[in-house]
Amino acid sequence: MKDVNLNIRIEEELRKEFYRVAELNAQNPSALVRGWIEDYIVKHGDVKRSKVTVTCPHCGHMTHVDLPTKRQGQVCGVCRVGYTYPWVEDDEAEE
Repeated sequence: MKDVNLNIRIEEELRKEFYRVAELNAQNPSALVRGWIEDYIVKHGDVKRSKVTVTCPHCGHMTHVDLPTKRQGQVCGVCRVGYTYPWVEDDEAEE
């Protein structure tokens, strides 16, 4: 649930340009910032051993998910493109 704001201070021109470019690319500015924060946490935070990092092949957004037992799909939280995790189960790899 998104119920907390994150306030940062930037120059007004930088903010205007960010919103302009996001609109040109049909992206939600808030979703972009949330994605960047998630990427940072994945790269630099403590991630449980039962989690794996998954990268959207369309936009590069990274997130971590529970280690699966079967092939599973994911919908990117930034670009909303669906994709399937790229791993193969052990018995499939032996064939």
